[in-house]
Amino acid sequence: MANSGVKKQTKQEIWLEKRRPCITATRIAAIMDLHPYATAHQVWLEMKGLYTPEVNLPMQIGNHLEPIVARLFRERTKKKLKKSEFTTHPNVSYFGATPDYEVIGEDALLECKTAGFFSGQNFGLGGSDEVPDQYVIQCQWQLAITGKALCYLAVLIDNSRFEIFKIVRDEDLINMLGTRAKAFYKDYYLADVPPPLSGYEPDSRWVKTQYSYDNGGKTNTDEEHDAIAAQLIREALPALDKAELEVDRLKNILKGFMGHASVLETCVNDFTWKADKNGKRSFRVPYKSAKA
Repeated sequence: MANSGVKKQTKQEIWLEKRRPCITATRIAAIMDLHPYATAHQVWLEMKGLYTPEVNLPMQIGNHLEPIVARLFRERTKKKLKKSEFTTHPNVSYFGATPDYEVIGEDALLECKTAGFFSGQNFGLGGSDEVPDQYVIQCQWQLAITGKALCYLAVLIDNSRFEIFKIVRDEDLINMLGTRAKAFYKDYYLADVPPPLSGYEPDSRWVKTQYSYDNGGKTNTDEEHDAIAAQLIREALPALDKAELEVDRLKNILKGFMGHASVLETCVNDFTWKADKNGKRSFRVPYKSAKA
């Protein structure tokens, strides 16, 4: 039989093709401005086929650890699992999700996550629903698509703590997410108009890459961008100066209280003020922005 010359698609490529025009669990979190590493503008680019996110090391590690997290869940709960496939909403074809697992014999899903030390501080006690908002949104979206009643969220934190959380189906939240998703699809995807850029790193990186050089020309503003320029100069930058001054004030108070100590234990975490090999002290605040 002659070779047709057509390359057979991999399972991953087929999944990506099905997923591309859909609003998925991670994408709805970005549309809601609750995803730590994605924005609504980035979602639009992906759905239009104009951008493919890079699989970075943390994502690779998370993918590799997913079966281990699932095994820990099985061992602790004695529940049986079935790997899930990509599925769409029965009534809205562009609503999609790929839950990690279905719980056999139970009206429930399982989502597996890993978290580092600092992000792990955002989780509450196991058995509760005290998890970061983006995970609540992701789980509720998966429940909306599959019709299930409960999503277990199994999280391995800093390779030293394993917790299982329970996200119960919330119809009010699901309806609100559906309304936002339909508006995004109509106003941006179907209209072929990108959503506004945000100040988060993915959008900053896109603008820098997209317009990496200048042509020496000049462009005139319009009413909309005149207002944005005025807001930047008259409101945003002065507010930033004021915020930076307040940050420095609070840091100085803590440094003064620490004196020559290297570590300050507080209710939120440990602050450090240590010297390098040249004797220069560096004050470290245990804070990580919700957006990368």
